[in-house]
Amino acid sequence: MSGFAEAISQGANIIFMADDNRFIAFDSARAKIIDNAEATGRGYVSALYHMAGGLKNKEVLVIGAGRVGISAIQFLQELNTHVRVYEKDENKLKFLDTAVKIENTLNEALPKYKYIVDATPAEGFLDIAHLHPEAMLACPGIPLGLSLKAKNRYKAQIIHDPLQIGVVTMLAMSLNTDF
Repeated sequence: MSGFAEAISQGANIIFMADDNRFIAFDSARAKIIDNAEATGRGYVSALYHMAGGLKNKEVLVIGAGRVGISAIQFLQELNTHVRVYEKDENKLKFLDTAVKIENTLNEALPKYKYIVDATPAEGFLDIAHLHPEAMLACPGIPLGLSLKAKNRYKAQIIHDPLQIGVVTMLAMSLNTDF
């Protein structure tokens, strides 16, 4: 708390803070909180959008409907994509927009989608045998969901980093009300 008070007293405009459960940026000028989960979902979708040359009217599979996945889903809907979701926890599916199509079997769904957002914290479950041959993947989850073979095969078509995209998107959202 003393670090926050010191930052405010010294005139900081944007303050990044984290505890065991949450990572936020606080924009003191607008009294706005930007959550890393929301920023990460938006940042990775934005990166996928640019890698794909746009996503309007394209089908995008989001794996995982946690906080990052929900943010990705919402941003994809803003971009007028056809959002598809695979989520193991059926309770999380109850809160999705009715326009979102639910996929019930991941290995059957994967080959159908060229554009994928893997918003899970699961390691190595995305195998080369199930992915679309031209798949483009935005993978904010840590650890990476791709198997080693899939990672090597799709290395030029993967967006993944340990923290940078979410943090820079938090900053952009702090500076720009339209992000």
